[in-house]
Amino acid sequence: MAVLAVVTAVAYANAFGNAFVFDDVPLIRDNLRIRSAGGLVECFRTSYRGTIDDGLYRPLTLLSFGLNHAASGLETWSYTALNVLVHVGVTLCLFGLTRSLGAPLAAAGSAALLFGLHPVHVEAVTGFVGRADTLAALFALVSLLAHRRIPAGRARPILLRGVAWIAFLLALLAKENAITLLAVVPAMDLLVPSRDAGGKRVPWTSRLAPDYVGYGVAAAAYLAARYAVLGGLGLGQPIMALDNPIPGAGAGQALLTPFAVVAEYFRLLIWPVRLSADYSYNQIPLANSLLDPRVLVGLAALLGAVACVLLLRSRAPVAAFGLAFLVLTFSVTSNIPFKIGTICAERLLYLPSAGFLLACAVAWERVASGDPRWRRPAALVLLAAVALASGWRTWSRNPEWRDDVSLWSSAIAAAPRSAKVHSNHGNFTLRQARALREQGKEADAQQRFREAETHLVRALEILPAYPEAINSLGNLYVELRDFAAAAKQFERAAALSPDFPRTYVNWAVLEIKWITELRRAATELHAQGRAAESAEAVTRIERLARQAVEHLDRAVRLEPTYALAYLNRAVLLRDHLNQPARAAADFREVLRLQPDSPRREAIEREIVRLEGG
Repeated sequence: MAVLAVVTAVAYANAFGNAFVFDDVPLIRDNLRIRSAGGLVECFRTSYRGTIDDGLYRPLTLLSFGLNHAASGLETWSYTALNVLVHVGVTLCLFGLTRSLGAPLAAAGSAALLFGLHPVHVEAVTGFVGRADTLAALFALVSLLAHRRIPAGRARPILLRGVAWIAFLLALLAKENAITLLAVVPAMDLLVPSRDAGGKRVPWTSRLAPDYVGYGVAAAAYLAARYAVLGGLGLGQPIMALDNPIPGAGAGQALLTPFAVVAEYFRLLIWPVRLSADYSYNQIPLANSLLDPRVLVGLAALLGAVACVLLLRSRAPVAAFGLAFLVLTFSVTSNIPFKIGTICAERLLYLPSAGFLLACAVAWERVASGDPRWRRPAALVLLAAVALASGWRTWSRNPEWRDDVSLWSSAIAAAPRSAKVHSNHGNFTLRQARALREQGKEADAQQRFREAETHLVRALEILPAYPEAINSLGNLYVELRDFAAAAKQFERAAALSPDFPRTYVNWAVLEIKWITELRRAATELHAQGRAAESAEAVTRIERLARQAVEHLDRAVRLEPTYALAYLNRAVLLRDHLNQPARAAADFREVLRLQPDSPRREAIEREIVRLEGG
């Protein structure tokens, strides 16, 4: 176990120093709820993202982020340390569970070793918000371990039951997919029955009343809390076609495509060389035929796993349980019984992969322990090669999560058909271009601007009705001073998604910059004696100022906690509408929403000036 812990931790040693990327930004970096005790209490009364319609309730995960914030603020070392520690804990729990099932030491060790090093887990371990998956897996395996030992617990069955039930509840509070333990527990008791203190097998039917009732109570308590907070169980929430096009597809496509996705998950388990932070539209095209090779592979993999559970039930019950664990824990995220918010994500394999690797380890141990004698050293060489290759791929994958640019640059190569990947890559390339311009490197900035435009245009070729990409393209045209083209993009984005507040903020920023240009032009025209043209520019300035206020007002109505909207409205009121009192009020709101703002001192001085201090 010590060796497993060290090897697993070493594989993630170069993850330290990574920045907040992707979903880390709204859920950790900009999440005010995790910064105070009162906010952490609020995490139990609000949804995961803080909005009533996200359909997610994961207060324990948010609480863990709060503990990190208390330890290191927004320095990421503690977030990485806890993620790696949880992953090591899951690895050791898998080892312990496998041993408790009666598997040989070699099988348990190899299953845990391959789990700890598997590259598909990098998203869940190195990506900070992946903790929802790792934390749920940790408590799920603790629950299974405690449940497994109840019959032989002699004087401790009540304590072990309490551990099993509480750990199950904690797993649910970390992530909802832990609900599958309601099926995993009886499957484990059926396929690999526990033994009592005398070594006698305990049939699963005898555990219904004393042991299973607690799981039902824990699940009911969780679902009641979820219902109270979300106003429902969270199922049937709106799903974006960008993240998961299956719900909006035709009946045949919606039925077949999940099996095509199973084929992709199967590839990720056995050949995790090409890895991506995103697989959204249209990286995995919808399946139109039962004869689609992806559908056939997915069906074969799924049906093969179920068939092996039945065939191995007597001859290799531990392997049979591993495959049952894989199927059951994967079922709720497979898009087969119901649709979820994403079509495919590597983090969703975190818990199911434990069952797959458990079955593989049992098969490996059977081969290694057989005759002739050369098979054992050959099997050890194979295991060492797979472990080294896995560890190397994990090590090389960790730096890809270093920052947004490295993350989306790697994703471009792995998922070139994803509109979101191209959009995000274009957006962060745009940020690089701005930084280069601020450094006075205009030639390099122009090159980056064109590169960003290429990716954003590509994103819109893949998905024309993509408001985020349209917004980014509009922002790019603002940087290139093509204000008319930018305005067309924001108008187009607002028409496609009228309730998207970022569009209105971006549109207002464009109008503020346009006003500045027109004011300069009006001054020059007036100095040249071209009074009529100067007056026309002034009229246009007034119209743009009114429109900018309307756009920022709408952004604030749509999202009352949108600090950037208040900041831009304050600038507009101060510089162009001569309303210092309202500007000061908006500046104060910015500081309330972003108490750690790097511009805090400058904003405080500006408030004092505007209020006549």
